[in-house]
Amino acid sequence: MIEEPAEVAETLLENQSQWEPPHWRSADGIRINDGRNSHRNPHNAFALPERRLREISNAVNDDVDGISTDEWTPRM
Repeated sequence: MIEEPAEVAETLLENQSQWEPPHWRSADGIRINDGRNSHRNPHNAFALPERRLREISNAVNDDVDGISTDEWTPRM
């Protein structure tokens, strides 16, 4: 029996870093996300190679549904 469910829940969720709000920006023409779990964050050890990041960025137009990509945040 768990005596303190809130304490157990806090322990389980601590440092998981899931579902952070995404922060998108451009760096050298590449759209990147600075999330700790993002494959599009070049600072992560598991990030996609720069060539692939550039291919993905080039596939996204400068204008998505009439909204500049500088103002656009993808839906989760």
